[in-house]
Amino acid sequence: MNNQDTYFVADAKGNIKIGRTYNIRERLMGLQRERGGEMTLLAIIPDDQIELELHRKFEHLRIEGEWYEPGPDLLAFIEELDFLLREVGADHCY
Repeated sequence: MNNQDTYFVADAKGNIKIGRTYNIRERLMGLQRERGGEMTLLAIIPDDQIELELHRKFEHLRIEGEWYEPGPDLLAFIEELDFLLREVGADHCY
């Protein structure tokens, strides 16, 4: 059974992390401590199996680890994802 969510978070510089977690609130607090600044939750997918596929899809924007430049294709993907999840009434999209 899938218990983790894949998330998109932006740091104060606008760079985007694609990761997965069991608890998004705890993860955001941890990222804020690690990066020394405010984090903005952009979207959540209630599926942890898609994370690696997304890392491959946006490899051309990778900065380091799971952090990516906010390229137009990544931003468009997040925007469309947010719209689609809201349309179907998913409660995991913020």
